[in-house]
Amino acid sequence: MTRRGAIVGVNVQRSVAVVLILFAFLALAASKAFPFLDDVPGLVKMAITVVGAACGLTGVYLWLRKSPGSEA
Repeated sequence: MTRRGAIVGVNVQRSVAVVLILFAFLALAASKAFPFLDDVPGLVKMAITVVGAACGLTGVYLWLRKSPGSEA
């Protein structure tokens, strides 16, 4: 893979990571802060929290991951 291709790959990974981290923040904030979620069952709140945490972890993984063509 060329250097330009590696840079483009990293930019795509980081862009997806930012979107996932923002989604995770919104999901976790919604599960704790917004009163409209008081009417939903606890299982739904837990699902929102778990999906938010999974998105956050995936976003951090994508942000820190090296590009496929990079060397050490």
